[in-house]
Amino acid sequence: MTGTKRQESLSARLEQGLNEGIRFAKGELELKTVTVVLSQPAPEVGPDEVVRIRKQLNMSQPHFAMTLNVSSETVRSWESGRRSPSPPARRLLQLIRCNPHLITGTAMDSLKNKTTSGSRTDRKSRNDKRNDGAPIRQSPMKS
Repeated sequence: MTGTKRQESLSARLEQGLNEGIRFAKGELELKTVTVVLSQPAPEVGPDEVVRIRKQLNMSQPHFAMTLNVSSETVRSWESGRRSPSPPARRLLQLIRCNPHLITGTAMDSLKNKTTSGSRTDRKSRNDKRNDGAPIRQSPMKS
């Protein structure tokens, strides 16, 4: 493929990170920092703004929901205007809007590896587990 960057192996990235940490500890490297000025409280975010942020990140609703740790239905309700994001969600959206790179890179790569087909089988297998991951035992239906 032309124009795509090859992903380094996990061990190479870990080694690079450790080496950078050592160089920083020795005073040989200065780390990049980002200063974010936050208003109090987080600004309101309307439906059009939620859509704009999601599209700026080139994400589907399911991937955007996974990134924000909310359900796809929650994202749909924000985008349709049926509900408004909570104050913590508004703060997160504010940070993403100002610094979209916060969730790109490794976070995006992990999202690409997860399937979100939403097929009946996928939903059934997700819904057949308790919060602790153990399967839910269902008694046979009586006819």
